[in-house]
Amino acid sequence: MRINISILFVIISFQFCNGQEMELFSSEDPINLTIKWNINRFLNKNEKEAKRYSTVVIYNDTVGKRVKVKAEIEKRGNFRRNPENCSLPPISLHFNKKNTSSTIFDGYKKIKVVSRCDLQNEYLVAVKKELLCYKINELLNPYSYKTQAVNIEYIDRSGNLGPMFSFGFLIEPKKHMVKRIGDRECKDKAIPYSQFNQDALLRFFLFQHLIGNTDWMIQDNHNVKIVENDSVNGFIPVAYDMDLAYFCKAPYLSKVIGDKELPMAFGGIPIQGTIVQSVVNDIIDKRSQIELLISNSLLMNDQKQELLNMIDDFYQNLIDPEFIKMISK
Repeated sequence: MRINISILFVIISFQFCNGQEMELFSSEDPINLTIKWNINRFLNKNEKEAKRYSTVVIYNDTVGKRVKVKAEIEKRGNFRRNPENCSLPPISLHFNKKNTSSTIFDGYKKIKVVSRCDLQNEYLVAVKKELLCYKINELLNPYSYKTQAVNIEYIDRSGNLGPMFSFGFLIEPKKHMVKRIGDRECKDKAIPYSQFNQDALLRFFLFQHLIGNTDWMIQDNHNVKIVENDSVNGFIPVAYDMDLAYFCKAPYLSKVIGDKELPMAFGGIPIQGTIVQSVVNDIIDKRSQIELLISNSLLMNDQKQELLNMIDDFYQNLIDPEFIKMISK
């Protein structure tokens, strides 16, 4: 039997291209998205409960083909959902699996989108910094959310508003995160610190300390997801929603937290000394990688330097014997 080599080459090439289809949460390069819906109506509706609106999400695949995916969009969040605080609230995209086959959204039902909530540049800077928080957490902690950078064009179907552009990022859905790092989510509140995996708990604490975050509470599951992994001893805390960290310096930071001081994350719960030393050494080893993340970011040089100074302060703590003593048994 003779095989037409040219046809075989085409088949192999086609399979290779399909295998190289873009995947969400697997690349550091931003994906360009266009989200098209009736923005004017969306913004002018002051619903007490979230309402979904029909939308189309558009992107180009790896061969440049324009792909359109039907979806629904809704407002999310608390503070930023209020039009007095943000002109464009945070959104979630909802997908029906019949519309996502062979697209980058295949397998996803709901994805959170983070982008600037006001047209002023300082809001855009805060988004870039929050993405850095997620990336730093991914670097320091195997138990963390993944993210995907995106360049977004918002188009108003009504034609009453001109196109709006924003850098932003997508957050890995909770269901996917839980499946990737564990077996199930635990929604119980007030779980004692003693029942958490000490390595994961210390990495969580140190990360929150690094970014200067006040907006979390493990005992209330506030901006923390608790995951159970049958192969890991103890519960695993997973951080998210970091826009109120001092690291981000969001324009609305003082309005939300006022003069609230940065809490002592460790709450008097000492961690076993050998675990402390192991985690601290690992985080020290990753300092250069964190600094590289910041240096390669889309921030201006002065903004990068401000964050690098904050990182330096954090690492000065890590080599302070009193600091180590405070968190060690």
